[in-house]
Formats: sequence, structure tokens, C-alpha cells
Amino acid sequence: MKHILYMCNVGQRDVLYKNELIGLKNTRDYSKLFLKDYENEKDNLSIPIIQKGIDYILKKENNCHLSICLFCTDQNDEAYRNSDTIYMAEIIQKKMKDLYGIRDDSIRCVRIKQNPSNYEKMYGFYQQKLPEISKSLNKLDHVYISNAGGTPACNMSLTLHGTIHFGLKSSVLELPLEGEAGETRLAHILVASYERSLIRGMLESFNFKGCAHILSQHTEDPVKMNLAILCQYAHHRLLFDFEKAEENISSLDCSHINLPDSLSGLYPNMGTMVDMLLNQIQVLRQTIEFGSGKPMTEKKSWYAFQRKILCEIALNALIKYRTGQYTDFLGRMFRLQEGMLRLAFEEITGYSTDLNAKDEPTEFLDYLQSEKGKETQKYIEKNTTIPVSFSKPNTYNLRTILQYYFSTDKNLKIRYKKYIHYADKIDIWKSFRNKSIIAHGAVGITENIIQSPLAKRETVHKLLSGIVHELDKDYPLNVYTELSQLVKDNFRM
Repeated sequence: MKHILYMCNVGQRDVLYKNELIGLKNTRDYSKLFLKDYENEKDNLSIPIIQKGIDYILKKENNCHLSICLFCTDQNDEAYRNSDTIYMAEIIQKKMKDLYGIRDDSIRCVRIKQNPSNYEKMYGFYQQKLPEISKSLNKLDHVYISNAGGTPACNMSLTLHGTIHFGLKSSVLELPLEGEAGETRLAHILVASYERSLIRGMLESFNFKGCAHILSQHTEDPVKMNLAILCQYAHHRLLFDFEKAEENISSLDCSHINLPDSLSGLYPNMGTMVDMLLNQIQVLRQTIEFGSGKPMTEKKSWYAFQRKILCEIALNALIKYRTGQYTDFLGRMFRLQEGMLRLAFEEITGYSTDLNAKDEPTEFLDYLQSEKGKETQKYIEKNTTIPVSFSKPNTYNLRTILQYYFSTDKNLKIRYKKYIHYADKIDIWKSFRNKSIIAHGAVGITENIIQSPLAKRETVHKLLSGIVHELDKDYPLNVYTELSQLVKDNFRM
């Protein structure tokens, strides 16, 4: 059985006596008298507007459990208490029991103690009360809101917060004095406007998880559902959860999404863009084994795979920077630096820098025992004043080994010149990283800390663009910006 909630404000015109208004100048006292003498006067009392709303709901929601919430005034200020509707609400409660058999425990009267004509106070009142009411009830299937009674301030706030809180599970009733009751599209319009505002802000900060949640709430709209899937894809890709991202993009029905004009110069159609997003994830999900004993074709596949992984880390770092997550940005940058140095070593020597199950750099140690490795160590011992311990392939050891190769092979030096320049450039933030919570301290990282070591006219975006281009000149640097634009344009931002 469906659980339906009907909410309305009780106004001075909501209870009639012999089809006439009850003492507008002293509503409180007159309605109190009628409440006290209810059993004798009940046939003379009527609730035409509220009854019209209930009749409409019961006809539409056949065989439902109906809960009713009546907002009534019971003001603290003595100067205005004469107009209070608290006793009218209690009369309505009794009439509902007589007319529909609705039990008392299914009807609640919520008292308004403040000035019901004060827009600011009523805004805060309903903003607080509606979540409390919702929480106290069992799962609701639909909520009907009447704005026919009460003050304009109360009606506005009930309608606004009712539609915000209950979303598309709510409907605003139109209850004219003459004619049939009906539903307006006001709830849909308000919810859509509110959602657009939320999603616009979330996309600015690349909060794809939040966007997916908003888009998938209370809807069966295929456009919104598929936009939510795209946002889930972006969210999981940012988490490096490539398996889940592939599941997301594979379940997308792109026939419900239009390719906006802003992206038409990059992709011929929506299907092409989706295929590209799927291919990128499938490439990142590859399982490729690497080691000195592998044939060169497999090694080259590994090198290309690692370059794409490093590009993805660079994109991730850029998003962290753009969203103000500066400490996490530094973490990504130094992970990127380490990865670039390890890959350069692996490409040049053919040996892996990975650790085994016992956290031992097996192949790195094998390299040190090789003829070329021994030659490298001799060169370093002769040309370096600082003692070097080659127990693990850390960034210092890798740099030192790479310097040997560049000093003995001019072509290698030229080939990796920009590559190593970018890896070394990241060291401008080394001292800040070391003092932050991702290393050895608890110093906060600000945008100024990130920007200050950069050269004039140099930006984080330019630096990361250069790194990505050096790693893989065809890697899509703007994938998250494009996804954000796609959602905006399809949701009519």
C-alpha cells in the first residue's frame, strides 16, 4: 500500500460555519468555541478547500495510507493571537476522522509560534521542520502540497522547501474555490531549477559523484539517467577504479545524449566519443608483465602502457589543483616524478624497478650485478662525492644512474632532455611536500605555496600539459573538462 503525505497551511478561511467565515477578527476564540461544542455543531462545520484536496488525492491514489500534516498558527506574540488557527486545525482533524475515517495518529498539527507573515522566519521554520516530519514518517511514496491556505509567507516556504526536500516525489495542488482540483508543474519546475544550480556548482569543482547522485534521484528520465552514468564513469576514473569506470561506460545508452556544438569539432558523433572513453579505460586496465627477460615487443608495450598511466596521474593532479586540493596535488606530482624516473630507467636498461612480494627490488639488484650495472656504480663512485646506497630504486638513485647514461651517451641525453627537465622541475615543491601531511609534517598547502616557486608566466596547467605531451603527445588532456561540458549542455545549463 502506498504511503501518501498531504501537507497544507491552515488559514482563516479553511473552516466554515454554515458556509460562512468564522470571525476573522477573533478567529482563535470563535474556533475554540466551535471545537468545544464540536459534537453539536459538526454538521454545520465544513472544510471545503482541504476536503477538495483530500478527495483529489484519494481518487488518484486508490487504496493508500494517507498521512496529513496541518501547519497552524499559535503565536507567542499576544498582539496577534486573535488570528491564530490552532483550534481550526483541531476542528479539521475531527472532520477528517468523521469524513474519511482517518485516525488521529495519521494527522499531526504543527504549530507556528512566530509571525506567519515574516518571510525570513517562515523560510527558516519550514526548512527545519520538513526534514523532521519526513524522518518521523515511514517511507513516503508521494507528497502533495497545498498552498491554498495560510499566509503568503507560509505558502511560499511550504511550497519551496517541500519541493526541495521531497523532490520529484512531490506535487503542488491547485485548489480553486470553484472548479476541480488539479496538480501544477511547479514542483517539477522548482526541482529542475534547483538541480541545475547544484549541478552547475558541482561540475565547476569536478564533483562527478555528487552530480551522479543528483541526476539519478527520483527520475526515470533516460537523459538524466545516462548523464548520471557518465558522471559515475568520470568519478571512478578519477579514483583510478578503472574496472568500475569500464562498467559504467559500457552500460551507457548514448542515443539519449546529444553531442553539443562545443564538442562537435572534436568528435563526429556521440558514439565516437563514448568509444574513445571506453578505449581509454580498456588501455589503462591492461595487464602487462615486464622484466629483463621479456622480448622487446612486450617491453615496448609495457613502456607505452606506463606512459599512459603517468598521463592519467598528471590529469588527476590537474583536477586536484583546479579543485583546491593542494596537498593531494603535491602527492600526485611526486608520484608522477617517481614514475617518470622509474620508467626512464626501465626504458634505458630493460630492467624492472618493481618490488617483489617481500618488498625487494629483485630486478634492480640484478641490474646492479650485471656488467653494465657494475660499470655504472664504478662511474658514480668516481664522480660523486656523496656516498650512494643502491639498495632500492628511489628517486635519488635513479637520477644518479640516469646521469651516468646521459654523460656517456649523447643521443640518450638529447632524447630524454625535456623528459628529465619536467621530472626535475617537480622538485620546486619538495620542501613543501616534506612538511605536509603526506610526508613528515602537518603544514597546510595553499595555492600561493604552489604558485610562488613557478617562473613568471608559468602555470600548473602549462607544466602538466608539457609533461603529458612529452609522455604521450596524443593523450587527451581535457577529458574531464569535456565530460563536464557534455553534462552541462545536455542538462540545459
